[in-house]
Amino acid sequence: MFCIAAAEMLQPTHFYEQHKLVVCLAFAIVGGILFTAGLFVNRGIKARYVAAQAALAEQDRDADPRAWEPFLVFNMAYWGVMVVLFGCILVFLVPTYTKRSKPKVVARAPQPSARKPAAAPPPITNAVVQTNAPLQIPRFKLQGITIRAATRSALIDGRTYFVGDFVQDATVSAIHTNTVLLEWRGINVVLQAPK
Repeated sequence: MFCIAAAEMLQPTHFYEQHKLVVCLAFAIVGGILFTAGLFVNRGIKARYVAAQAALAEQDRDADPRAWEPFLVFNMAYWGVMVVLFGCILVFLVPTYTKRSKPKVVARAPQPSARKPAAAPPPITNAVVQTNAPLQIPRFKLQGITIRAATRSALIDGRTYFVGDFVQDATVSAIHTNTVLLEWRGINVVLQAPK
């Protein structure tokens, strides 16, 4: 039971990884103190038992010379030896904290939004312009939304964008919990988060 408890609660901790030797020595020292105190207490119990047996008549005395010993679970000397053994067992438990640590992920810092300079108006020509041609809004693929305390970002077409960034010809206007609002040539385009 001690091995299972130590493997579950102690072995995967950062403290055990850093101070394994100190933990093992602490168990050994506590075990030594318990063993010494147990011997002292047992000596007092034995002295009282022998005095009580001497006061009894010969036929009333216990036949077992070890009848004075306390029950094993309540014997401090026994627990002293067990705690020392627990400290020896801990020597063989290898810390697993570093195996469970995950690599750090570094996110791209938000860059100050740089406004696109206003394009010069096209030169006026006498060319015929087809006015009924339908607008083809580019396809944007929203892959995820990240909301932190001060910043919000959206993963669109494999890249991270913040409010004010440009995605192709569109500007990221707002990032909400489940949607991203883009402005493309005066048209609001709403992207839904994947489910």
